[in-house]
Amino acid sequence: MKKELKTKVAIEFNEIGFKEAADKFERKLKIETNLLNELERILEKPQPETILQGDIYTNFLKALAKNKAAANTLNLDAEMLVHVLKIDISELKNLVSDYELLRDVEAPQKEQFTLYARNDEQIQKLDFANRVLALAQEFTAIEGNHVYGNHLIQAFRPQVLTHTNTVLKINLHWIIN
Repeated sequence: MKKELKTKVAIEFNEIGFKEAADKFERKLKIETNLLNELERILEKPQPETILQGDIYTNFLKALAKNKAAANTLNLDAEMLVHVLKIDISELKNLVSDYELLRDVEAPQKEQFTLYARNDEQIQKLDFANRVLALAQEFTAIEGNHVYGNHLIQAFRPQVLTHTNTVLKINLHWIIN
């Protein structure tokens, strides 16, 4: 009797990669918040988040020209208005530069960092390797003897198992290929 296999089974979750992506996304959100606060400080009123769409610096200049229209009796362009009014925009430029590097960063999804066995052959290989590991753990628990990784690797070839220091692991390359 053949058992029915799943369509995909998680093999491994890349926790380090996920954490790095989450940190990068948090950095983007922090810069975004600082950017909106800096725009509010300079323009003297809160700005909608739409100001961050497209070219932020151009959007800032448009908002500045609109906001300072009453004070702009000489009809200066926004760049000149910044100089005439002696507005310090150095922090704004730094934040815009940092934000541009992270603009396309999106919230990480766990699926992006999970390696899956996606077909019957890969799922069967994963099941086999898991049974070999379980057998080694059971033997160690019952007999109190340590199962040496090299012995298991010799018995089941390095295609099935690998080891790092003293920890036996499933050889992911064997399962996926």
